[in-house]
Formats: sequence, C-alpha cells, structure tokens
Amino acid sequence: MKRQLIASLTGLAICLTAAAQSGTNSPYSQFGLGTLADGATGFNKAMGGVGTAVKRSGYVNTLNPASYSSIDSLTFIFDIGLSGQVTNFKEGNTRVNARNADFEYAVGAFRVAKHTGMSFGILPYSNIGY
Repeated sequence: MKRQLIASLTGLAICLTAAAQSGTNSPYSQFGLGTLADGATGFNKAMGGVGTAVKRSGYVNTLNPASYSSIDSLTFIFDIGLSGQVTNFKEGNTRVNARNADFEYAVGAFRVAKHTGMSFGILPYSNIGY
C-alpha cells in the first residue's frame, strides 16, 4: 500500500511538472494553433496511429469509441501519457539544442452495462511553444 501511494504521488508530481513545460519548439507554433496532437493513446501510437478497427478490452482506444463495448465488468482502465523530445536546430554556425517534456493525455474507461462502456479524459488538441 505504501509503495502504491509513493508511486501515485510521484506520478502526480511528474504530471504537474510536465504540464507546465512547453511541448514544442516549432517556429510554426507562433502563428496559430501550434503543432496539432494526434489524439491517440500510447497503444495506438506504438502501432503507427492505427486503431480504428482494433477492439480490445485491455486499453482505452480513443480512435474507436465502439471498442468500449468490449470492456470487462471487473475492469477499470486508467492511462496517462507523457512524452519527451530532444531537438537540434542549426543555422549557419549557430546551434541550439531544445529539450521538451509534455503531457500527452489522461484517459480512463469502465463498463456501464452489458455491451456498454464509458470513457473520460483529457486529450490536448495542440501544443503551442510560446
């Protein structure tokens, strides 16, 4: 129990710290919405963004809401995503190294009734670097 509490508090501290950081150093982010997020969870990103036809009960598939019907009655799923990026810019003899940490998403899902599931969460639309 003590380990779970320490792990939860550490995860919360990391999330709060990561949310305060800039998620991008792209020069295009200053002109509008920024770098658009793909709206996918870690499982979908690991498969190259594919996920609309995948129906499994072990994760929250935000790309296919119909997959929530396969969630088991004894399951509560919660998933948090963080990302890190190292970018090297070079122009002439000038070099700049940028390191970013970013909050990607926090989603959860559970079963409401037979063949009916529900999800909740936060999925950012874009990352702005200013």
